[in-house]
Amino acid sequence: MKSYLSLMLSVITFLGFSQGLNYEYGLNDNYDQRATGVVTLGKYTYSVHQDYISNYYFSPSYLTKTDTLGQVFWTQEIAYDSNEYLYIHEIIPAENDGVYLLIESIYHCDIANFASWLIQKFDASGNHLWTKPWPGIDIFNDKCTGLTLNNSNDLYLNFSNNSSSKIYTLNTNGILMDSIAVPHFNLTKITQNSNNTFLASEQNNLYKYSATGTPINTISFNSTITDFTTVSDTIYLLTTDSIFSINNNFQVITQNTVQNLSNYSHLKHKDNKLSFLSHSATAQNIITFDHNLQLVNNFQILTAVNIDDPKDFNEHHLSIHSNFEITNSNKVIRQLDYSLNSTQNNSVNRTDIGVSNLNITQIDISDIPTVNGLYSVKIYAQALLKNYGNYPLNTCRLNHHQGPHVACGEIYYTQEFNNLNILPGDSAWIDLGVIFNHQSYYQPSIDSIFRNTCVYSSHPNNLTDLNITNDEYCREITLGYIGIKEPQINKKKELVKVVDILGRETTIKPNELLIYMYSDGSTEKVYFSE
Repeated sequence: MKSYLSLMLSVITFLGFSQGLNYEYGLNDNYDQRATGVVTLGKYTYSVHQDYISNYYFSPSYLTKTDTLGQVFWTQEIAYDSNEYLYIHEIIPAENDGVYLLIESIYHCDIANFASWLIQKFDASGNHLWTKPWPGIDIFNDKCTGLTLNNSNDLYLNFSNNSSSKIYTLNTNGILMDSIAVPHFNLTKITQNSNNTFLASEQNNLYKYSATGTPINTISFNSTITDFTTVSDTIYLLTTDSIFSINNNFQVITQNTVQNLSNYSHLKHKDNKLSFLSHSATAQNIITFDHNLQLVNNFQILTAVNIDDPKDFNEHHLSIHSNFEITNSNKVIRQLDYSLNSTQNNSVNRTDIGVSNLNITQIDISDIPTVNGLYSVKIYAQALLKNYGNYPLNTCRLNHHQGPHVACGEIYYTQEFNNLNILPGDSAWIDLGVIFNHQSYYQPSIDSIFRNTCVYSSHPNNLTDLNITNDEYCREITLGYIGIKEPQINKKKELVKVVDILGRETTIKPNELLIYMYSDGSTEKVYFSE
């Protein structure tokens, strides 16, 4: 086994790419969503994400194709045999401009025994071409990793568990062509080398295997291998802090790095040049070397994203799908696409809305006659929605969390409100209806009913809200002791008139922003849906 240390530094920077923002796009169609993978092909981006949907056992995943103008061509839900949980671990380009997906699938969300690993193939039009499943697996021990398509259009995959590891070879129609046992586990990339040998990476090790899986050679590095490729008989290998050229005998020819940059990933080879990404807290750098590992270009794009956010690039654009927190536990996907051929920044219509108050309007508590000590609790509320931004607010989504589901997942409620017309700096009360409907055990005259309730805002219209400090409002509710049917609400003021936003007297009706005028001279804006 060989080990190689990082010694060289390159500090030269040249100008090459030019950069402008193609688009910024907020994906927030449900209560919570996470981006899990991105691939750029030409001027298109293929991306995958998983949704956590309100009051629903299913946690589905989706594949979307978008161009550099932010136009969504299609979105396909990933499905397999009515399974409830599908998570896409890897996405790679296919030979026909489509993609391959490596998917973990669970039939029932709370029964891990009925699980499968899958490869699915989609073409450039979003058509599902085939599925290759490995059913009946142990989800805690059986792992599939290292999905790779080589230059000869052979598809490789590593299937491993606690006792064995195999490299599978499939053709582009999903037919299993070969299987060889290897002594290493959880391989992250696999490809065929010259003389019918295989190369595979795992953590900080690169292995060479014979055609039957016998280890021929190993080379180890001081940091994790993130990618590698072969050009003629030379292996170009990327770790988190260096790039190497290696011959077929696993001897290092050259090593280089860029001073003060690290977290290297996404090695590309095109036009006799090697390019890759470097991540920092404030920027993404696209670094380019020639075949002799001499620095050709170090191009910086100033953007603050997470290190594990899915991203990819090519000669046209850099696409980043950032999992952007809007509460401590919930995320929206902030999609950023940067041109590498233009300096023009397209305009971004951001917004800033938030919840500034929560008013409990009604509480119903009743016992369940058939079960001693079990009570049903319903809480009704209004949220005060405020427009902190610079543009009128017409559409928004308000979300609230009720708690764990009886089987698995969480109980969420999400409501979308339209035709709001809330001007900058203005507010309106939004009627949420029931925000809590749950059964719990209590001891009469001893237990008080206590509830911490949070409501937060999000956007169904592809806008992004970067100011998250005002998005969520929480209120602790103590309902008193069992037997209270509803809270004592101060009713000194009475409603005397209802007008619309133009001042015309009207009646109380749904789906329209109204102004309530009370006997004490106060007013409030109210919106509720059917």
